[in-house]
Amino acid sequence: MSHALLIATDQVLIDEFVKMVAITESPLIVDANPSHVQIRGAYRVFVESSQLGEGIVHNEIVIVSAQSPDVTAWKLAILLEAKAVVGIEGSPDWFLDHLLAPAHNIAEVITLVPVVGGSGASTLASAMAVESARKGKRVCLVDLDPQGGGIDVVCGAEEITGARWPDLVEVDEISGADLLRSLPECGGVRILAMRSELITAKKIDQILSALLTEVDLIYVDSAQDIKTYWQNISDISNQILLVLPTTVRATTVAKRILESHAHDKFGLVVRQLPGTGLTPLAIAQTLGISLKAQVVTDTRVVEQIEQGVGLGRVSIGTFSKQVSQLCLDLELV
Repeated sequence: MSHALLIATDQVLIDEFVKMVAITESPLIVDANPSHVQIRGAYRVFVESSQLGEGIVHNEIVIVSAQSPDVTAWKLAILLEAKAVVGIEGSPDWFLDHLLAPAHNIAEVITLVPVVGGSGASTLASAMAVESARKGKRVCLVDLDPQGGGIDVVCGAEEITGARWPDLVEVDEISGADLLRSLPECGGVRILAMRSELITAKKIDQILSALLTEVDLIYVDSAQDIKTYWQNISDISNQILLVLPTTVRATTVAKRILESHAHDKFGLVVRQLPGTGLTPLAIAQTLGISLKAQVVTDTRVVEQIEQGVGLGRVSIGTFSKQVSQLCLDLELV
């Protein structure tokens, strides 16, 4: 995720920013009370001079006002260690330049949500992560499914030493670089696995935010029930893929998810089951979201996972080709 963030309530100021981003085509989030993830995921944070500034920590803060900056603006700048204090009225060119993203890296986040149990989201997330790593991307695979057996098992990495979620629960501060180095690596992918722990939304914020500037891609293997951390996922993800088999039940559940969590970031990946009457295209039309890919059901995938081989060492015919094409279509390689 990479965006500019405006923390403001002044509608005049907000309207001026909206006009400018129409010119620069910069991604802009406007929120008077942004989440930790929104702040950490921003390449630059613009703070209205009337804000209190509580909880705003970032290395690229600019204090802004609709008129010329006053004493309050300068006090807030000192408090937040801001880079600049600027009135939008007299500095339109400056704002146009600084709304553009700097050159430094912010990871793209792809979240895969299993619509029903056995959808194959963990398998797909692992396969996509390995495919991206093969093509030279720096990749981290993050497990957020407390009901799963651990994404490291799917990758064949359960015996590799390194930090898992339980090791990070009590950690208050950790740099992204140190965090990344602490994770087990398999097939060129750094893996943060879960077992059966329920991780708080605050901890998810901290860990994902720390990883954003350390890798090119973060694949999130989500839980089926995303209510507890939906806002986190919605804020940080560039794309959210619903993964489901071609069954009436799965389609019905997917429809409920979309009704509860409507979002333009959703895409669909359908696993074709033999003998069912539904087609991936029919499901996409029913749900009203874009079909990103259809993948085959291949028993060899399960066999490799059960044997502890993982998905990074052997190509599995059509399945591997479909994963490769999906990553290519989503520009993840």
